[in-house]
This record gives sequence, C-alpha cells and structure tokens, in this order.
Amino acid sequence: MEKSKSHYRSITVLLTGIIVLTGIAGIAGNAAASPVDRVSAGQLDANVAVDAESDETTVQLNQSEIDELTERTIERVEKIRELEFKEDVDVEVISVEEFADRNRDAFADTSESEATRENVKWEAMMMVNESTDATELQQANAVEGPRGYYDPEHERVVLVVDDEASPELNELVLAHELVHALQDQHFDISDRFHFSPFERPPMTQDELNAKNGIVEGDAVRVEQLYLDRCSEEWECQIPDRMQADDDELPDRQWGMYLVSLQPYSDGPNFVNHVESDHGWEGVNEIYENPPASSHQVIEPEAYPDDEPATIEFTDRSSSDWELVEGEGDQPDYESVGQAGAASMLFYPYYDSDRDDEAPVIPVLSFLNLTDSGELSEYRPVKYANNPYVSGWNGDALYPYVMETEAGAKETAYVWKSNWETERDAERWLDGYTELLNYHGGEESDENPNVFVIPDDNDFAGAYYIDRSGDTVIIANSPTEEELPAVYDASAVNGERPSEDEPVDGGGSDDSSDGLSGFGIAVTVVALITVASSWRRLAER
Repeated sequence: MEKSKSHYRSITVLLTGIIVLTGIAGIAGNAAASPVDRVSAGQLDANVAVDAESDETTVQLNQSEIDELTERTIERVEKIRELEFKEDVDVEVISVEEFADRNRDAFADTSESEATRENVKWEAMMMVNESTDATELQQANAVEGPRGYYDPEHERVVLVVDDEASPELNELVLAHELVHALQDQHFDISDRFHFSPFERPPMTQDELNAKNGIVEGDAVRVEQLYLDRCSEEWECQIPDRMQADDDELPDRQWGMYLVSLQPYSDGPNFVNHVESDHGWEGVNEIYENPPASSHQVIEPEAYPDDEPATIEFTDRSSSDWELVEGEGDQPDYESVGQAGAASMLFYPYYDSDRDDEAPVIPVLSFLNLTDSGELSEYRPVKYANNPYVSGWNGDALYPYVMETEAGAKETAYVWKSNWETERDAERWLDGYTELLNYHGGEESDENPNVFVIPDDNDFAGAYYIDRSGDTVIIANSPTEEELPAVYDASAVNGERPSEDEPVDGGGSDDSSDGLSGFGIAVTVVALITVASSWRRLAER
C-alpha cells in the first residue's frame, strides 16, 4: 500500500507521543506520560475529571492518595520483577518550573572544555552546526515535557507535574522510576553506573547507551508487562494524552532525540532476550557484566562476547591544534557507537521535508512498522536495520581546537572507526558520502579523498576520508588548507600514513571507554508501549 507524506508525518508525531521525556542527566530520568485510551481510579479515591472541550481524562490525587498509589505500585513492580524492595521509597512531586530550575542549574556547571567537546561531537554527526550551541539544545530537549526521574542522592522518585496543588499522575511513570530505585537498592547503579540526574558520568555516548540498555531496558520492560496487567487484570491510574495534529511536531533537536531513544527502543528487547532464556535471575546477572556497546543491545546475540575493537590512534596534528582533553576520569575521545552512527544517517529525514523518500535512509528501513502499517509496540525504531552501520566494531572521535590570531576558536576532529569486514567499512563510507552530498559536499579538485562543503551550507568545511582494510579515517577542518595540519600532510595529499608510530598528544587505545554522550543534562527519552495508540495510526 502506498504511503503518503502525511502518513509518515503522523508516524513521527506518534513516535514523540509515546515518549517518556525526563531526566536531566540522561541516565537517571526516564519515564513519562504517554497516550492511552482509558483511565481507571482503581481502589483509590482519586479525583477523576473530564475536560468538556477536549474530552481528555485526568487523574488528580492528594498526598494521601499519592502515598497509597505508591504503595500499590511498589507491590505490583515487585510482583512483575520478582525482586523485593529493601527499603521504602519516598515520592516527591514538583512543578515543571522547579524541574526547569534544577535542569538549568545542572547546565550552569558546564565547563568550556565540556561545551566544546559536545559541540564537536554533535557537529561530527552532522546534527548541530558550528554556529549553534549544542549544550543549549540539550537543555531545551531535557526540559521538554518532563514527567519524572529517580534521585539516588536522596533515594527518592521525583514526579514532575503541571499543577502541584492538584497533581495529575501516571502510574506507569511511577512504576518506571520505582524500578530505578529497585535497581539502585540491589545493584548500586548510582555508584557503579554513575546513575544520577545532575552529574556527568565519565562515559562515551556509546558506553552510556550500552549501560542504559540494561538500566532503562529493564525499567521499560517492566513498564510493558505492567501495562499488559492493566489491560487484563489490574485497575490502573493512567491519564489520557491527546495526540498532536499531523503538522504539530514538537520543537526539539531530533538527532539528539534519536541517539538517546535507542536504549529505550532496543533495551526492552535485550532484557526480554535474556529473561526468556535465563529468567529474571539472568537479568540480575547482567548488572555485574553490563553491555559494552550499543551494538550488544541492538543485537542481543552479540552479548557478551562481541566486544568493541581496540582503536589505536596517533595524534598527527600540528602544534597549532590541540586535543580537547577530557576532564577528570573522562577520556580524550568520544565514541558514538552503532546507535549514533545509525541515527546520524537517518537524521536528514527530520532535517528535510520528512517525505517517504528520505535523503539517506528510507523511512521504512528505520521506523518499525507492522504489515498493517502500525508502529511496532515494543521496538518502534530499527537501529539494527541500517545497512551502512550493521558491521560497526568500534569508533573513537578526537576533538581539536585552535585559537586564531583574532582570539576566536576553530574546531576540528579526527574520527577513526573499525568494522567487522572490509565490505562493512566500504558501506559505512557509502552512507557517509551520501550524507556529505546531502549537505552540499563535493569532491576536491586538488586533493584525493577530500570533500568540501561550501561556506553557505550547514557543516561547511573540509573532510578527508580514507579506508584501509576494515578501518576508516574521517578528518575534518574548517578549510581544505587546514586539513594537513589537523591530521597528516602526507595522508591528505594522497599518501597513507604509517599507523605504527607511537601515540603523541593524548591518543588512546580503547574505544570502549569515553566521554559521556549526554554531557550535562542531555535529553533522555523513554518509551511507553501502548497498543491502542498504535492502532490510531492505521486509521489515518
């Protein structure tokens, strides 16, 4: 059946409607309200109100009712997860404004070095151009529609509501965040996984997505099973959420959104894969040996043996360029992983007219639709189905900075990736070249393996690309003339450099560690699967 542009736009709107938006620091905040078709007060004496104009049902509770709902939800989570809470968990209700203030305070601690590294990372994925502050976009994404997070410092769940005096709560949100409290009590995720709503963990984007694969995958899987019980045997406090009109896409940075969404889309499947074979005890054991990459979450059969390759790196820059080193325990490089690589090739769909003919990756190879045209309930995005990145085996992205005579700062980077086979490396370059072409990149007339994006386009600059066997090098600089100073003069001019030279200037040899992908307070999204919501799509 032929699909119209409005059909795919509807899918996009629906995808945002099922998201749980929270969490300041990315790894901690996680659940949110989602659209459902029903609400039931259950055994609670809740105030159920119906807006006469919108016909939207809300559930408004007082403090005693919140306490009772919390106690009931704890019992239900224990039953599903087959794990008991060691201690009681307090629930705090705050306003959207208070959440925004806490979020703002977290971003205020962003150092100049951290901000530069974030800018370079998102620029390398061609999601945020050089003239835009990536940290500001992260803050905007993080504040958009928050509904709750777990605060390990105070060992409590924080629910974010529009009206503190008459809070509207979603039992699924509460259940999701209570799972995080349960995880912390049994597996110490706050210390071992740096799980905190307001602190930056010393991880790369890929390592963060990998850890979230089990942490968020576990919570969302419990959510899914919880919702099934609500449909079949339990009375549940789940408010309705109206769908946005087709043309009313939320104002957020979709590239960052897609990268952060991956553990919530693939994580439940990863957890279900383990639980089906080894029960919940098997899932508990994953916390002792968490996934090492988003690849292991995207493709569960890769866990635990298929670990990322070691990435050897030699700093070949001139003295004018400096590596932007990590602070504290943060390494001197980033790793976006299979999730980030897949997202960057699909992002042009959102950057363009969102037609069925996406610029690089076709819509139907990324969004997971059933035969009847519905968005999949439990795994709406197919990160595993991207042919350009399926052979990912490790990557390391090194950011550089140079101060000009005028006092301004220019940035550049060298990005090295390893692939399962030479053919996989070739396909990655095919996809990356299509992305360059989309942004107006053209091959240089003077230098082999160099593309130039004109100054009047986003991501203007020069790009050196080269493949040696199963390894790909991408080097970027503001101009073609600067490329040799960033990477290697002989390489840019057509001679492949030797990789057996000693590391100089902060290189690293392990791609499984790295700088946190969400930085300070990157948007975190989670996904609540509601079958009735998907069915609406088929009717459009």
